[in-house]
Amino acid sequence: MIKFTAEIKPVPLARPRVNTRTRQAFYPQRSKNFKKALGIIGKVAMQGKNHLTGKLKVTIELYKNCKIDSQQFGDVDNHQKAIFDALNGICFVDDRQIVKVICNKHKDKFERIEIKIEEVKEND
Repeated sequence: MIKFTAEIKPVPLARPRVNTRTRQAFYPQRSKNFKKALGIIGKVAMQGKNHLTGKLKVTIELYKNCKIDSQQFGDVDNHQKAIFDALNGICFVDDRQIVKVICNKHKDKFERIEIKIEEVKEND
């Protein structure tokens, strides 16, 4: 099991944009910065451990300083995508291993993300 808290503002994965001149798709800088920061935090949490290789259950607690029902918070699935992309190849081999996700949004003065990743048994 891997469990850690990332004391960064949760950022949902934004839609890719397309450069009208080159026709190349890219993600906004905010999404790139978030994934890079969370990846570094994940590497620190994994120090001395091998990434998980079996089927996984991921529990995510998102804490943001805004109204939960507002558009400022973003959709849970977009937050999950950004988190899974950031931790892909760091905490687990590939996000295709994830078979169960529990994700909750909370309003709190201190913005952070609490993540717990655990392998599930074949019977679960």
